[in-house]
Formats: sequence, structure tokens, C-alpha cells
Amino acid sequence: MTGLEDNNISPEYDYTVGFRIEGFTSTAKTLNSSRALEKTIMVDDGLIADGRLTEGAYAENEDITEVVIPEGTKDIGEVAFFGCSALRTVSLPKSLRIIREEAFGESGLEKVRIPEETERICEKAFFSCQELKSIDVSGKNTIIETDAFGDCPKLTEGFVAAGYPEEYTFWEELL
Repeated sequence: MTGLEDNNISPEYDYTVGFRIEGFTSTAKTLNSSRALEKTIMVDDGLIADGRLTEGAYAENEDITEVVIPEGTKDIGEVAFFGCSALRTVSLPKSLRIIREEAFGESGLEKVRIPEETERICEKAFFSCQELKSIDVSGKNTIIETDAFGDCPKLTEGFVAAGYPEEYTFWEELL
């Protein structure tokens, strides 16, 4: 259920939204219902134990469009956001140290900025993100495992800090 049904608003049509406060009237806007369905979440602290976001915490949730992971989170568990196809943006905390296998695999992320303090991006962490266009890995000591950004066909822009592990001799090993 989207919540729109409760208000007799069909998720299939455009509708007009406005508000009025005494002495002030807003400019009414016509919104497409698909915009109204966008959902930003702040990760629930109950899903974080000892600084680690639970494995599969939000997997396959197709309603989430934006995620804010709270400061203090050090570890994003395996497949935490796997298959979140509507997910477009994620805000990662400075405290983040590790992004586990397939944490964001097959999500709809478009751009990712990895905090400088992050130590490891595990194998296939962002695998098959079909909309991912840009990455920024600014930590000079961040270890990026094989296929961390593999099968991301739109990935054309990226920055990986100097000091990238020499064990990777070919860019293809990263992707």
C-alpha cells in the first residue's frame, strides 16, 4: 500500500496539491503520482548492531528512492540494499569502514561517493547497478575488491585516489 489509497488519490494519475494558511496561499503544483511515491529513509537504528547494518535489512524494497545511513555506522552488511531498484541516492557516513558483498547490488544508484575513511569495498558491493554513472573513492587506502563495480554499463565517470592497490594491473579487474 502506498498511502495514497487512504486519501482516495490514485497512484496512476496526476493531481494538484496546494495549501492555505491565513493570509497566505501557496502556488498549487500538479504532481505526477510517481513523484509522490518517492520515499527517503533514515536507516533505523534498530537494524544496526555494534555499528553494523544488518544483512538484507532493506533488500528488494522497491519503494526506497533515497537512503541516509547514520553516523556511527561502520559496516554495511551483505545484500543490505540488494535489489532496491528505485534507490537513486545514498548518503554514507564518515564512520563507514566496510561495504560488504552485494550491499547495493542491482540497485538503481546513479552516483556514489565513498567516504575517505572507508577501508574496504567488498567484491560485488555495487555489482549490476544499471543506472550507476559516477563513483568517487577518495580514500587513498581504500581496498576495492574485484568486481566491486562490475556490470555497471553506464559507469563512465570515476575518481579513485592515488595509492590504489597495485595488485590490480588492469582497470577491468575493478569493474
